[in-house]
Amino acid sequence: MPARERDPARQGRRRRLGLRVAVLCAACLWHGPLYALPLDMMIEDRLAAYLDASRALEPGLELKLEFLSPPPPEAEALEDFRFNPATGDFVARLRLPDGGNQTLQGRAILGIETWVPSRRIEPGEIISDADLIPVMLPPGLMNSSMLRDPGDLIGKEVRRPLMANRPVQDRAVIAPRAVVKGARVEIRFRSGALHLTAPGKALADGALGEIIRVVNSSSNTIVTGEVTAPGVVEVK
Repeated sequence: MPARERDPARQGRRRRLGLRVAVLCAACLWHGPLYALPLDMMIEDRLAAYLDASRALEPGLELKLEFLSPPPPEAEALEDFRFNPATGDFVARLRLPDGGNQTLQGRAILGIETWVPSRRIEPGEIISDADLIPVMLPPGLMNSSMLRDPGDLIGKEVRRPLMANRPVQDRAVIAPRAVVKGARVEIRFRSGALHLTAPGKALADGALGEIIRVVNSSSNTIVTGEVTAPGVVEVK
């Protein structure tokens, strides 16, 4: 069966795997031909021998194959495969349709798709989907404080400058502020049919639904209320 066509100009291909890197070992060797699969699938199947399928897959973990030279458009078999998990480097000996052989060198990179800013974003800006791009990061560079999913970033307000192409830490963004510390607010009090309003000043930032303290400008007393709308704090 002929292998599927691929563009020789492309130097890498990502494919999602249900695997995780096992404990790193010395350079490994696997002998014996593998037939009738597309080239990238042949290589990925051989890589599976060195990856630990018994562990849970980290969300977004992907494999990217990078070749040192353009791979052939077709290969009949992968006759020999050497892989070093410590570096990700591999050497594959291919049997070509014309009966010849070709040695292909490359690197296998396991990474996690992470959405990062496409530009510098300043404090106070609200992140939109147009501000983000996906990149692949090695698992070893990731930590629990990094936000990988665009859903955790879009619509958030920036607290600290965000650098282009760098992961965003969870402390660098917040829910958009509906009330800003020191700004004038309207204090509302409701009890049954009784509705009262008074001018006030916020003593803290507050997003919708947050409880903050405000000072009543008329009585100079401090009260606590919920931010219910931009510039509005409701006291119950």
